[in-house]
Amino acid sequence: MGPIVIVSLLLQVRTPQETFAKIEETIQAANRLTVTFSGNVASPVDPNSSIKINGTLLVKNPGKARLDVTIEGAGKNGQKTYCSDGVQLSLTRNDASGARPLTKATPTHLRNRLDVVLARVGIPLSVLFAEEAQLFTGPDHSVTELREAIIASEFKAIDDGKGNPGISYKLQVVRGKWKSLSCILWYDERTLRPLKRIVRLSDELKADCEETYNTWDVDTEIPDTRFTLPPEK
Repeated sequence: MGPIVIVSLLLQVRTPQETFAKIEETIQAANRLTVTFSGNVASPVDPNSSIKINGTLLVKNPGKARLDVTIEGAGKNGQKTYCSDGVQLSLTRNDASGARPLTKATPTHLRNRLDVVLARVGIPLSVLFAEEAQLFTGPDHSVTELREAIIASEFKAIDDGKGNPGISYKLQVVRGKWKSLSCILWYDERTLRPLKRIVRLSDELKADCEETYNTWDVDTEIPDTRFTLPPEK
């Protein structure tokens, strides 16, 4: 192997931070995303507090998105559906809260919020611990503002011993109850698509979240009928 080839190969090797940034870029570049996930949030000191959250996220430019989630455990049983047709956004629930459906204009930066959630935090924590409906209907921040509010740092490359690469990183949340999170993101080395995420919450919350991405399809066709808002009651 000649020196030019060696130098070329070395230049292709990314640092963990560069790999993480590339994963974020890959998520942002997708025109359509279909993600099915299963997650479990549990406290190591209270096994009865375990919460399971499963669902599907559909994203289609411009401004269309749908998240269907089922939550079980710790008195949070129920289903939620967030849906945006690109103009209007709705939140409907089937749980014990008795909350009425919510409808509002689709935020301009909805896709930015979903991209940051998928890359940095994961879906279960965003649904369970963010302020009510924050995932879809919070302040309309740009992607830069969102990244400054949820800061990723201290990137390290890790391996699970089976050849699957991962990145450990810290999240500093500027506002909200999380404050500090320790995370590991496992990903497909060839496509950079996320496979699994483990998040250890701050000491105040005393819980860990494990999320597996069962499906992560990029730019496969999604019928527009999947983004039809439910009729108003």
